[in-house]
Amino acid sequence: MFGVLRQRILFFFFAVIGISLSTAAFSTCPTPVALQETRQTFNSIWLSFPAVSGATGYQLDWKVATASTWTSVSLVTTASNLVEYNLAALTYQATYQWRVRTACADGLSAYSATRTFTVSCPVPDSLYEAVSPTAALLYWSAAPGLHQFTLNWRPVGTSIWNSVADIASSPFSLTGLTPSTNYEWQLVSQCADGTLSNATVPRSFTSTCSVPTELGVSYVTASAAYVYWRQLLGTNIQFQARYRPAGSNQNWLETTSTPNSFISFTGLVNGATYEWGVQTLCSGVPSGYVNGAPFTTGCYTPKYVNVPQITATSAIFTWGNYGNGVQYELQWRPSGQSTWNSRSVAGSTYTLTDLTQGTSYDYRLRTVCEEGSNSAFTTTNSFQTQSAGGNCTNIDSYREIDQTGTAVVLAFGVSGAISANVRWREDGNPVWNSLTVVTPYTRNGTETVFASLTGLTVGAAYEWQVQAVCSQTATSSYTPIRSFTTSCEAVSYQYEQALSLSQIGLWWRAIGGIAYRVQWRPYSTNPVDWTTISVNAISATGMNSVVVANLQSGTRYEWRIQTLCSVTNASVYTSPRSFSTACASPNFVSKLAVTSGAAKIGWDMPIGWIAPSTPQFRVRWRPETGGDWTESTLVSGFDYTIQPLLKTGYDVQVQQVCNGQPGDPTSTILLPYCWAPGPGYPYGNIPSPQSSAVSANTASLSWYEFGLGARYDVQWRVQGATTWPNSTTAAVGGLVLTGLAPGTTYEWRVRTLCIDNGVSDFTATYNFTTTDCAVLRTVKNGAWLDPSVWSCNRIPTSVDSVEIAHRLTVEGTQTAVAKQIQYKSEGKVSMSLGAKLQLSQQ
Repeated sequence: MFGVLRQRILFFFFAVIGISLSTAAFSTCPTPVALQETRQTFNSIWLSFPAVSGATGYQLDWKVATASTWTSVSLVTTASNLVEYNLAALTYQATYQWRVRTACADGLSAYSATRTFTVSCPVPDSLYEAVSPTAALLYWSAAPGLHQFTLNWRPVGTSIWNSVADIASSPFSLTGLTPSTNYEWQLVSQCADGTLSNATVPRSFTSTCSVPTELGVSYVTASAAYVYWRQLLGTNIQFQARYRPAGSNQNWLETTSTPNSFISFTGLVNGATYEWGVQTLCSGVPSGYVNGAPFTTGCYTPKYVNVPQITATSAIFTWGNYGNGVQYELQWRPSGQSTWNSRSVAGSTYTLTDLTQGTSYDYRLRTVCEEGSNSAFTTTNSFQTQSAGGNCTNIDSYREIDQTGTAVVLAFGVSGAISANVRWREDGNPVWNSLTVVTPYTRNGTETVFASLTGLTVGAAYEWQVQAVCSQTATSSYTPIRSFTTSCEAVSYQYEQALSLSQIGLWWRAIGGIAYRVQWRPYSTNPVDWTTISVNAISATGMNSVVVANLQSGTRYEWRIQTLCSVTNASVYTSPRSFSTACASPNFVSKLAVTSGAAKIGWDMPIGWIAPSTPQFRVRWRPETGGDWTESTLVSGFDYTIQPLLKTGYDVQVQQVCNGQPGDPTSTILLPYCWAPGPGYPYGNIPSPQSSAVSANTASLSWYEFGLGARYDVQWRVQGATTWPNSTTAAVGGLVLTGLAPGTTYEWRVRTLCIDNGVSDFTATYNFTTTDCAVLRTVKNGAWLDPSVWSCNRIPTSVDSVEIAHRLTVEGTQTAVAKQIQYKSEGKVSMSLGAKLQLSQQ
């Protein structure tokens, strides 16, 4: 077991001052007093005591309470009035003892009284609150692995605590308070083994309107200032700011109230210093003002100006904007000339055109403030327009990555180029080597190009340039020369993945090495030798890993890695990274089935995880709108059904429990409720169900389709009916109703059928009206004597008026009859020889 000192505590070697702890006689050196233990976790604790005047060091002893021998640690003095030591790698529920004595110039003090502590359920710490008249947001810190707490609170002076159990995390919103009342609160941890921690020391607050905190000034112009503060949570919270010339007795100028955590002061005097403050308004009741740092108005030089895009004849400039009403003067000239061109610009960007290709230009910028004063110019910088045949993009972010001594990958960003020309040479060689790269990798709108150079000399200096190719006639200028010296590069990306209380997965991104040396050891201020293994490269440039087993539970370790580029060429080791073994978190949490009242989720474990004989997991869930978590009992499998669920979406997490110790929960997944396919869906706007293509006997219905195996129950009836006699099931988001009565109004609704036959609520009711049969209308092209051609699904008779909007045929010797015919623009009747069309119009 090893203790870990804070950074300011170093080891003190008593031999340096010539004192032997085993033989020195006790002196008049004062004995430490007021020893205490704080910030305990499941496997560590901080031991502290006030510094002793005249001390040259301290000896701290500790042991398991039942052990006969002590372990000693030597501590140095510091400028701090408090001496602290972190005793780590302890065993949960074990009892320990510790004591301390002082080292002075003339010897050692007597030991302090021995103190005893048990590594039990950790007590929360760092309690604080944000208060409004009727609510308080309570915050705290907790040891890793703690996920449930009990809150006790009461009005000061009363004897009975109100309790809220099973709180999942900080902060907790305590509501329903009485304004202007003193309250006190304390917390108790609920540990996974069923034990409870001691309660924290009660904290008190008054339910009043809190003043704003973290005040600051965003930016200042000659006549305005933009200030901000930290937003407060709660209902009916507004803010009001005020300002005036600093040191004056003038009346404060107050702003109107705002719900935002920022505001601007305008109409200020250039070059004046102002003082300001802000207060909270809780339902109109003011907290009282708190002051921010004074500011001085002025016409300030822009903080930066960039030229992100350059072509052969144009350049785009961007800079930081000082707010509304501020203008800027941009100046430019061909490099080497003495006369500046000038342009006045509002806003924070400008495109300069009509430039000469292949030419270097100088530029600078200054602020023109509202009342007419000007700032100083920015530092003069330069850019060069593109050369040759047309506009072409610039190259940016060029760099070297993944060096192996004899090879390197060159990376650079382009946008809009079809390829890039790369050239390189060893330093001092006048002849360039070259290659063309035509396959960019696009990420976030920027095409990043990678070019691999091989066959390089280890330890040699090289230089390189790159040019963008936008067409056969348009290329950019070559970038400025960039240099590098070949070497075997160390790994730059590493991370750890907990697998069990005795295993860890160590991961790194390979950079082309043939193998890697991985070293690890317990973390200590008295380090021991490294344990070393060699790992062959699994992937030349992808992620590589190794599983380290047989580690001590709850112990802190450190590890580092070295790249082997060849048998004789290796990188330096990376800086050590630390880790502690822990209960592994599940991954790949997914929704297996979701119904209207239950949901089944499943999960997997990390690569390399070795399952215990009986793995145990805990699932917890809560409405997505927040609130307390509901937790399952321990689960031994890799899936769990959550039920019952209400009509809302849920947040879900899973954690593994190892020997009673919970691991970190997974990231949250969202379980959506089985919703009806209409308005009110909380995860995006979906359209209302629609009816279309309505005829005398048919109607086409459509609605939003969720997919994922969902089906739909559709019901319809004549408007005014009290029951739903007609229903059917659809597998997609649409249905055609047939056999309807002409000239009749129908109403219909639809609901979602979940994959295990659970159902959503029905949508609202929607209406449509079929056409009547006073006039038969064509609905498609076809034969006159085909009933499906006509709107009422029957052939016209001599008493029917018809409306023809399609192409119809009367075949052979058939006779078509109607009372009268009205033709629409596309309507036409084609008659075969011998066919007849008889009209009985009176």
